[in-house]
Amino acid sequence: MIRATRFRQAAMAFAVLAAAACTPATEAPTVTVYRSAQCGCCGKWAAQLRAAGLRVVEVYRDDLAAVKDRLGVPGGVRSCHTAVLDGHVIEGHVPIELVLALARDGAPYLGLAVPGMPRGSPGMEHPEPVRYTVYAFAQDGRVRVHSEHQGRSAAERGEAER
Repeated sequence: MIRATRFRQAAMAFAVLAAAACTPATEAPTVTVYRSAQCGCCGKWAAQLRAAGLRVVEVYRDDLAAVKDRLGVPGGVRSCHTAVLDGHVIEGHVPIELVLALARDGAPYLGLAVPGMPRGSPGMEHPEPVRYTVYAFAQDGRVRVHSEHQGRSAAERGEAER
């Protein structure tokens, strides 16, 4: 009887240790991307988030304006897709390194936005990239310049030109 009890205890301890070993220490942050199913550049941006180690959930919507309204994206900085990460809103083709910094450090603002679809922004790689501006926006709708970035071609990003 004692032998059976010790066996069960050892088996239970082994099971607990095995489960702990299989559980990641920290789970990757989840980014929910609201987008149109027909937009290829949104899919490319989401793929770059995945490649950077983030967990991405894509939600296909026909009513993106309503999503943007609900999440507080100011009209002047809207783009083709909207994402949410830990309560922060990411509008458009925001550079992946800024999304990673937001996941790691948080921020005092509601979100970041790249208005429109600038050539060379992530997901919009182009042979003739342009310089573009990333804006930060507050819950009350105030918008300010966050940073400036030089767009890149697919070759510069290490991707095949499409």
